[in-house]
Amino acid sequence: MNLELNDKNVIITGGANGLGKQIALCFADEGASICICDLEKEQKEAQRWLANVKKKTGVNTFFFPCDLSNRAAVQKLIKQAENELGKIDILVNNAGIWPASARVADIEQEQWDITIEVNLNAVYVLCKNMIKSLLERKAEGKIINIVSDVAFYGSLSGHADYAASKGGVVAFSHSIAREYANMGININCVAPGFMSTKMTREILAKDKNAVCHRIPINRIADPKEIADVVVFLGSKRASYITASTVNVTGGLLIR
Repeated sequence: MNLELNDKNVIITGGANGLGKQIALCFADEGASICICDLEKEQKEAQRWLANVKKKTGVNTFFFPCDLSNRAAVQKLIKQAENELGKIDILVNNAGIWPASARVADIEQEQWDITIEVNLNAVYVLCKNMIKSLLERKAEGKIINIVSDVAFYGSLSGHADYAASKGGVVAFSHSIAREYANMGININCVAPGFMSTKMTREILAKDKNAVCHRIPINRIADPKEIADVVVFLGSKRASYITASTVNVTGGLLIR
């Protein structure tokens, strides 16, 4: 299927590794230019594989160092990317932090604050600035926010702060999608299940079989299976989908 992304520019937060990297690779394979936002420590390795992507696909690739806990840096990110690419058509808010496990009585205020800042507040700032840019240009655009199945049924592993942040992203995304639905701006969420990434490595190392047993499809997802859905939502083929959360959980999440 031709997703008609050859003239599109995409910014992906948390794009240096894991799901974010796979999303970037899938967009590049479809001909979209990609702009990766991640921590400065990830820059050297990311620029290495971005150079390979550019050589293989011919798309433009960029890396912007940005700590999403730094509100001032987040405020500049969309404009920074536009200065390099000319325009941003698609925003993928993929970055997120997985805090230390603790029951709510033991969660320190600092941990709560940084989880909400990175996982929810940064999404608000980036969505706001992306929408303002699209409105100023009278352009259509797509926003895809990566959430989690715990946004809907809560955390079972002592991550109430993470669940709260992702639940907030879902409600925020669905709300703003309705606000701008008649202006050609589609805003959706993707809720992945268990994937083989650095974030889930510790959980899977303890008892992968137990995790698989909970999933009706009985296996862990490859990040590309989630990335393909994200890229589809960023395309014209998904023009009638907005204010939705697509569950890519192997049947674990049913709503």
